[in-house]
Amino acid sequence: NWVVHPVTGHSYNVVDAPTWKAAQARAAELGGQLVTIDSAVEQDWLVSTFGGAEPFWIGLTDADSEGAWRWADGVPASYTNWAPYEPNNMYRAGEHLGVMNWWGLPGKWNDMNPASARKAGVIAAIIERRPEVQRAAPVRNAGASDPVEITIQLSDDHAARVR
Repeated sequence: NWVVHPVTGHSYNVVDAPTWKAAQARAAELGGQLVTIDSAVEQDWLVSTFGGAEPFWIGLTDADSEGAWRWADGVPASYTNWAPYEPNNMYRAGEHLGVMNWWGLPGKWNDMNPASARKAGVIAAIIERRPEVQRAAPVRNAGASDPVEITIQLSDDHAARVR
């Protein structure tokens, strides 16, 4: 079930996913992507909404360039919430995939690889759908004082109207 963030209008869901790639593929099937976490406020909301005990895949990766953490959509991470001593790229195979709720630390992140994540029991992901931006058709022949109503679709269930 999708849960809508009350401020951003983004929709979030938890899906079963044994790997980061499987999580991203499932998210795409559902019209979204692995979650992008932009602030401590959003991180806290995710923990309060989905819990702080179960580890979840998040959309963070440095697979393209070690140490250059980016979200699944390619945007560099400007907010991070690493657990102590993370990221550490611990294993010979490297660790290039983000997980949150690391070792009983609600909301804290760790870098992992598929094998280390499997051993740690990471089997689910938080995914996100952002509201579609729709442009209204230009209003023609309206006087300066004529009211104009605009509807913005925030999610499947929510819309905002501006007059």
